[in-house]
Amino acid sequence: MTEKLPRMLTFSGIVICLVMIVLQLFILNYDSTSGADFENVYNRLKEIKTANELLSQQVASSSSVTAIAVKAKELGFDSKKSIVSLYSPQPLAAIANTL
Repeated sequence: MTEKLPRMLTFSGIVICLVMIVLQLFILNYDSTSGADFENVYNRLKEIKTANELLSQQVASSSSVTAIAVKAKELGFDSKKSIVSLYSPQPLAAIANTL
């Protein structure tokens, strides 16, 4: 029994080491592939941020007062204002026209 104990400890130590080596290989393989995935996601994130900045600049330039005025003129809006009323003038205002 006393001779079997060191042999059993040695055998179990070797088995544990082999299991740990295989486990380390799996973990390293997983880390190396997930690192590439992380880099792809990071690069895509940079592209999206750049596109967002460009779109923000386009929104800012399109919403400027000058751009809106030009677009309104192209669409036929006129800055000349004429007053249109569905009611006849009030009596006081009508007296002013007769004097």
